[in-house]
Amino acid sequence: MRKLRHRQKWPQRQRISAIPLQKLRSLPGARSGLERVFRRRKAAHPSGLPGARVQKRDQPHLWGKPKYPLPLAQKKGHRAKSIAEQVDPAEENDVLELDECWTYVRQRSNKRWLWVALCRRTRQIVAFVIGDRSAKTCARLWAKIPSEYREKQSFSDFWKSYRPVFEEDSTHEQVGKGSGELSHVERFFGLIRQRLSRYARETRSASQTERMLHLRTKLFVDTYNQAVT
Repeated sequence: MRKLRHRQKWPQRQRISAIPLQKLRSLPGARSGLERVFRRRKAAHPSGLPGARVQKRDQPHLWGKPKYPLPLAQKKGHRAKSIAEQVDPAEENDVLELDECWTYVRQRSNKRWLWVALCRRTRQIVAFVIGDRSAKTCARLWAKIPSEYREKQSFSDFWKSYRPVFEEDSTHEQVGKGSGELSHVERFFGLIRQRLSRYARETRSASQTERMLHLRTKLFVDTYNQAVT
């Protein structure tokens, strides 16, 4: 009977553990080699290989500059005209719709509300302010509305901050959300929640300062008023 030969046992390959990056850089001539690789990669792609993450320490042209450079919104926000100069003149049967929309600055505990006054005929934003949900912010909104629009009929919901401001005003009326008198301003809030992520209901996008939130909102309102005319 033919004997079976024993299988030859091949020596197993030894697993080589990964060398830490710090030890790799400490090897003689390793740093100069890494610098040559980075220079070749920089020449091929200014921002590194496609999909690669380039550290700030590898980009000397960024040293000494602020972490967040001056945004473009800050430049354009100062050049934009005031909201009162953009709106069309008021007419006899114009109606204003007032409402507020929630957002926050930096963290969710720092809540802010966008107060808006919208003209039902032109769909334009007549005035807006950003602040808390108190009667003082509502008074700021009423002070920003042009004088020719203050004499018109206006509607708002039953939020308590409207009562001290419009208590003696016979042209103002508080109604429920289902009455249909606030449908146009609610539609505007739905639009701004879609276009600006910082106004979405469940969002992690937020402005770092109240100034930038105001400037970004001002640019959006400016673009919106020009689009509806």
